[in-house]
Amino acid sequence: ILSGLEVIGLPDELSAPTVSRAGNKDNAQKGNDIFLHIGSQQVRALSAIGMLLAPASSAVDAPRISGDSRKDDGDKGEGSESTIFNLPLPCLNLVLPSSTAGAPTNIQLPNCQITYRTDGKVFLVKGKEGITSNGHPLVDLGEDGEWSIDCAGRKLILKGSKREECKDCSIVDVRAEDMQKIISSATQILESDDVANLQDAWKVKESTSSDHSQDQPSKPWFISTGSIILRLSNNKSKWIEAEIDHFRANLVQGAQGYLQSDMKVGGIMARSFLDRDTQITIPPFSVHSGSLHISDSVEASVGSYSEIEELKSLLLSFAEIGQKISELQQKTTPSVLEREGFSFPLPVRLDLVKAIIRDVDLDLYLTNLHGEGTKFECEKIIYTEGLSRFEVEEIHIEFRHFSGIAESSSEIQDKRQSADSSINADLACKKVGFFLYERPDRTKLIGAMRSSSVRIKVSMIGSLIEAEIVQKLGLRIEGPAKEWIEGYVDASKVRIAVQNLFLPISFETLGASITSSSLGEITVNIPPSLMETDKEKVEPIVKVGQSLDETVEIHFGSIDTLQQMQSLLLNISGQGHPKPSSDEKISFPFQMKIQMINLSFIESSILISAEATTIESNCINIAGVSCSGPRETKCMLRGVDLNVGTAIQVKIQTIEKVVVPHIFEIVEPIKSSSISFENDSLNIVTDVAKIQMLETIIGKQLHNEAERGGSAEAEDYDIPFPTQFHVKRLFLKSLPKEDIKVQIVGVKMCLTSDDGIINVDTEETMHLRIAHANQHVDCSIQPSFVALPSSLQDISAMNFGGGSIDSCSLGLLRVVMPSFTILPDTNTVAMNDTLGVQIGSLDLAQNIQAWISSALQSNPTSSEQFSTTLPEIGIQLSKLSINIQNPPMGLIGTQLIAQGEKVLCASLDVQESSGMRASMKGVSVFLEAGYHLQIDAVNHFVVPGLMALSAPAKEISVWYTNDSVAIHVNDIHAVAHQQHDELHGSTSSKTNLSLPAPVTLNTNSFIITDVKKRYVLSVNNIGMSANQSGSTILLRTREGMTVKLQKHPDEWITSTLGSLSVLVQQENGSFKVPQKLELSGARLGPCSYGQLSIAIPPVSQHQNSTLFFRNSITLSVQNIDVMEKLRHLFDNLSSDLSGAQNGTDINTASTFDKLPFPIEIPGIQMSLSTPTASLQIESISCASSTIDINRVQVVADGIISSTMKNLRVDILSHQLTIGCIEALSIPSTMSLSCPLLNLVSRYDQGGLSVHASSPVHVDILSPDAPVIDSNTEQSEIEIPFPIKIGIVQAFVKTQSEQDGCVKLQQIALELKPTVLPQKDFLSAHVKKVTSLSLVVGDVVHPLFQARNIITSLMLRLNDTNTVHRLNVSLDSAQITAGFSSVDWSSLLHNKTSDGQVPRKVISIPFANIDEFSLSVSYQGAIVSSAANIAVPEFVGNSITTSEDVISH
Repeated sequence: ILSGLEVIGLPDELSAPTVSRAGNKDNAQKGNDIFLHIGSQQVRALSAIGMLLAPASSAVDAPRISGDSRKDDGDKGEGSESTIFNLPLPCLNLVLPSSTAGAPTNIQLPNCQITYRTDGKVFLVKGKEGITSNGHPLVDLGEDGEWSIDCAGRKLILKGSKREECKDCSIVDVRAEDMQKIISSATQILESDDVANLQDAWKVKESTSSDHSQDQPSKPWFISTGSIILRLSNNKSKWIEAEIDHFRANLVQGAQGYLQSDMKVGGIMARSFLDRDTQITIPPFSVHSGSLHISDSVEASVGSYSEIEELKSLLLSFAEIGQKISELQQKTTPSVLEREGFSFPLPVRLDLVKAIIRDVDLDLYLTNLHGEGTKFECEKIIYTEGLSRFEVEEIHIEFRHFSGIAESSSEIQDKRQSADSSINADLACKKVGFFLYERPDRTKLIGAMRSSSVRIKVSMIGSLIEAEIVQKLGLRIEGPAKEWIEGYVDASKVRIAVQNLFLPISFETLGASITSSSLGEITVNIPPSLMETDKEKVEPIVKVGQSLDETVEIHFGSIDTLQQMQSLLLNISGQGHPKPSSDEKISFPFQMKIQMINLSFIESSILISAEATTIESNCINIAGVSCSGPRETKCMLRGVDLNVGTAIQVKIQTIEKVVVPHIFEIVEPIKSSSISFENDSLNIVTDVAKIQMLETIIGKQLHNEAERGGSAEAEDYDIPFPTQFHVKRLFLKSLPKEDIKVQIVGVKMCLTSDDGIINVDTEETMHLRIAHANQHVDCSIQPSFVALPSSLQDISAMNFGGGSIDSCSLGLLRVVMPSFTILPDTNTVAMNDTLGVQIGSLDLAQNIQAWISSALQSNPTSSEQFSTTLPEIGIQLSKLSINIQNPPMGLIGTQLIAQGEKVLCASLDVQESSGMRASMKGVSVFLEAGYHLQIDAVNHFVVPGLMALSAPAKEISVWYTNDSVAIHVNDIHAVAHQQHDELHGSTSSKTNLSLPAPVTLNTNSFIITDVKKRYVLSVNNIGMSANQSGSTILLRTREGMTVKLQKHPDEWITSTLGSLSVLVQQENGSFKVPQKLELSGARLGPCSYGQLSIAIPPVSQHQNSTLFFRNSITLSVQNIDVMEKLRHLFDNLSSDLSGAQNGTDINTASTFDKLPFPIEIPGIQMSLSTPTASLQIESISCASSTIDINRVQVVADGIISSTMKNLRVDILSHQLTIGCIEALSIPSTMSLSCPLLNLVSRYDQGGLSVHASSPVHVDILSPDAPVIDSNTEQSEIEIPFPIKIGIVQAFVKTQSEQDGCVKLQQIALELKPTVLPQKDFLSAHVKKVTSLSLVVGDVVHPLFQARNIITSLMLRLNDTNTVHRLNVSLDSAQITAGFSSVDWSSLLHNKTSDGQVPRKVISIPFANIDEFSLSVSYQGAIVSSAANIAVPEFVGNSITTSEDVISH
């Protein structure tokens, strides 16, 4: 046989190296392997040999091989008459032809053996090492495995080896690439004519075999002693395998000429390269007598959809292989499709099939699936995924036969080609249900969709499926609360592709309808529709309605019915639980065109018509939409695009017309708008809208109806569903007679209707410009809420979020309005925060008021309607803040309540930028013909630099009429106020005092104290007025005001003032010199210090000219002490008001620099009672910081008399210069012997200092000896302040000297007022004396000389007969010898009638003269030292007199 194989293609020389079972060339034995090249000729030769080797039939003798001794009787023992041949083959290589340029496929059977018995009944091919394909294991049996092919008995036996799983296992590993090559080679071989003829020869041989019988028992054709693992893999290490346990199959020759099989399988477990939990489990089953029944459940489990895609990709790689195997089967066996129709080859019954996908919680159950031939039935199919469940009950499928029987071979061929792509079936089920649940345990149903019985004719033509609904299909959708809608789909035809069962290619329906509902009135009618393919496009188009008469009619009883239906459909679609996102879209799988849609809401009288609607993907385009509503409300739209999903998004190219009768209409089309309907609410967005108001919104329609004699009832408006408006720029224009234009930027509001109340809720800040009469204001309104009745006749409630006026064309105006609330049934506005107003000037406030009045009065009936239709609304304001820029002032009020014509304010604070401020409590404002204010109390009132209240002023009345303010206050108690720069910044930033209007003040009394409360100024019967023009203020007072200045209860002064008129100018917060002053006169006195009367004549000043006193000022004073006390009183008062510390005096120059204007006084006449004295000052002229006095005459009886001329007072330096003292006389003491020139005096805090630079010539007068009555009480003469007198040189001449005089040089005299100490400390009598100290540098006289004489003493100026505390000291003294006693007596003694002058005796108690040295000289020459005389100290006693000193 080996030599004969050459004829079938065995190569002559086996020169190529062989490949061993392990694919290792090193183990190959050259020349031991057999290569069998399989081609059509080789197959024909092998087939011929096979027919020779096959057992002969009884009718036809089989051909014999030479040397075969087999007999015809096959009943004898094996091998008795037949010869057995064993052919061991190291490796049999079956080389298949290749249709490509690649290497051919090499099927290797290593270590195999062929056994043949010559009678043909034994023909075995077996091996122990498996089978490989191109070196890759194809059948792996393990070490102990074995495979055998019984060619005579048509049997294949696989025996596996023990594996790790402890069971016998054979592995069949099929790689896609290898199988493709094998199938390709087999196809190439079988398509040859030689092979086709061989098939016919084999059919003849089988038909004439004596073994062929219908009753022939089945014979096993496949036996597996263990498990078979069938693995399919590709080149990417992805595989899928099925483990078949104990598979045994028997074949029997059927009557129709094909094989039938009985089999028994111990079970099938399918796995893949994915996780081990992804598997298919088929329990043990058997096929007996052509019937398959699996009683246990068939289960399939996969991890996810992605794993399914992985397996699908792997299986698709074997799809071409399966297709080619099918084609090979058709070439070798009769095709199943050559029969009359599709028929399953055996009866099948599966009690339960289960499949799950774990990650999406998907379960699929099929129960009692059975069928035979062309009919199949299933009791129930249950599909659950997530929260949904799909059920189909009592399913019947019948595959229909082809009509007619093909007779001719050509007809059979055509029929076969048609059958290749056509399957027809009738599908019927009792009912179909879809259910959606709220929870994963599927215990709470939220939606269901059920259908009536379904009958469908299905035809599968190739990859296309045609389905025809032969009867109306009823549908019912149910919700969780048992609400439902019902309808039907009329007879329809649909054509779909196998690849996408949910996307029709074409369909045709006679229509569909929604007929009834538990939600309310719902009617939907859809006319006949047709899907066809557009000639220019590949995508199909659905046409709903073929003419304008065929419209889609949708009618709802109310908007609420539509919302309930939407909620129901969302629930059943799974989009209601959980709530879907707003951007989720509903996409239509194909394009639709609808001629006309009519949508109506019966209760709301709303009709919407959509013309030429096109639907593509999730976009709906409508050429035109017209809407009509109640009371002739109309709207027309063009170019409408809708995106349909859980939210409906609408884009409108043009809004051509919007009319709301009696309210507004658009004046020009609105471009680029969008509308969305989501969560049961409507949202409208547009860029620019221009609206013309038709009538006054509030009350106008009622007014017109009443005029026409119709019903006076107002119309009711309704908002069918929540509506949001968002307009970027809105222009409102009133009626022409009103001339009001409003521009609003950023309108975003929501309108809702609830129980007859329309709610308007703005969601963002709106910016407005209100224009009238070529002027405008810019405003902002924060998000707010207002509730209106449906008649729009009132305001039910309001929550205003706040607003502001940002600018005004009239001038500076800013208003910040806080949020407030209008409470229901109270009509009260409650503002919780501050209402702030900033305005440029009071004039601007009046202009704005006039502008508002002009706008309101442009339509007189409007104000009447508002007054009649709007209720009286009260206002509650927590705080009001008004700031006026010119004049600068601020006002803050708290807890304001306004109702009708009355405004109540708990507190009101006013502050002017200069620092003037006031705080009031209990303010009541009555808005009558003018404004009338009643103030319970003014707690604080401050005028910087002037006064501040020390006690609340109560019961104040203010009237504002004819642009003037009148104020009446009973009593005012104040304290002097010093303005500090740190309170108001630097002086350069001060602002002027400003009055809002002319002010008149009347008060019974005004009492003011200084800061330290030491002084009290009381003013009674006050009547004054102030009128301001710019920075100028005119102040007037009435005549008869009385003023009293009081320091202590026993220190005071009163005055009575005439009428006063002052015109002053302000600059930088300060008052300048009065421009005009008029005083009718004044009188000062009396006072507590003594008799005082000062009469001031009328005073006048005009246009910054000199202040002129018409007459002299007259003064009548009790004594000089009264004037000194008054000076101290006013000085201390000035010090306190100027802020001096600790009550000390201040330097007047620091607070008073110069006179504000020139002053002319004809004279001052002053009379002094004690001592009797008079002062006459003539011609006083004041200018700047100097005062010039022409002449002063002082006469004090018995004390002094003096006449002075050319006096000048320097206010800055406090210096008095006396040009000439013509006369000065002190009776019985001294007198000037000649005028004294150029005397300068200065007054400062230390007192009065006087300096005489020219020599002083004094005559010492002989004292008169007045008779002093001890019983007569003499008035005390006191000096008011310390006096220092400095004299350069003085010449003193006594009456006794005719020629000589005493020359004094460097004289310093100081006088101080003091009190003489008493020995009795408890004595109430106090002696006021003058302390005198005299220092003389040199004393020169012909008789004597002395140096540095220091003298101190105390005396009463009205009593020079007594000198107290005389103390004298001197450095040295000299007397000159050579003079007679006469000379000395002329110096020491007065002459009498006898020629002797009596010496005046002066009492000098307790006098003291220090010891000094007296030297004697002779005409200027010093004599010997023995001539020095030591004068001892003199100490006096209480009775010491001048005589005692002289005697000493």
